Amino acid sequence: MERNPYAPPVTQGVTPQDITFLRDAVPRPIAAWIFLIVLSPCMAFFAFNAARLLWAVLSHRDAIRSGVGVAVAIAWQLFLVAILLCLAIGIYRGARWARWLGVAAILAFAAFSVLRTDTTHYANEAQSAGGFIGKLFVIPLLFAWWAYAIGFSPKAKRYFSQHKQNEA
Repeated sequence: MERNPYAPPVTQGVTPQDITFLRDAVPRPIAAWIFLIVLSPCMAFFAFNAARLLWAVLSHRDAIRSGVGVAVAIAWQLFLVAILLCLAIGIYRGARWARWLGVAAILAFAAFSVLRTDTTHYANEAQSAGGFIGKLFVIPLLFAWWAYAIGFSPKAKRYFSQHKQNEA
């Protein structure tokens, strides 16, 4: 009897449980990768601001009248870094709580982008209308897709629910 050349090769040492585990592993959604990429510069920004504020305080300590306000500002920056770091680790590991915190963070990004003051100077009314449409329609739609993709899509639900045995 000849061997079928199109049949997969026979492997040694692989059990049916290994094949089931590999088949059931859910890859990380692209929205989660995008979220991790966006969180990295945000964490770096807040950490840099905390370090810069601390450096300013240390170099001008005799001119500071209220140390409480400065301490609160530095603590707030470091708190944001810690929250974003915990969120990034949770998204990377697929923790169920990180899914909802990620959706809340995306909604906060969306609110910031829509509600911030627009200081852009446009050359004409057409560019101004394009900026207005982009700010109030296109950007919120992109954030809505992103929130759906990380929190409510079937792939995200599978990814974030596969680790429920580890959390219990």
